[in-house]
Amino acid sequence: MIVAYARPFSPGRGNLNFPHRLLGYSEDERVLHEHLLVLRNKEYAHADASTYMVTPYKGDLVKNVQSIRDVRFSAKKIDLFLHMTGPVIDRIKARMEEMRLSG
Repeated sequence: MIVAYARPFSPGRGNLNFPHRLLGYSEDERVLHEHLLVLRNKEYAHADASTYMVTPYKGDLVKNVQSIRDVRFSAKKIDLFLHMTGPVIDRIKARMEEMRLSG
């Protein structure tokens, strides 16, 4: 979900810029949006060493590196996600129709 959601906002695939005016997010939605982008960039799409938990054994030897990502969202966050993405999809479809009609 995180990677799929963040894909349109991540430069690199054709360097497309998502028109942020189509988001229309409230402050709570904007905060969740930014959090999802950080999770995508640091936890899922890239191996950011700052997010790994390392347990030293003795000296410089590493005993354990936890790399399994376990991100959980509360029911409230899931509801917010659904509430914020539905209207964005509608705005994208409306903009696509405007573009289609304008030729």
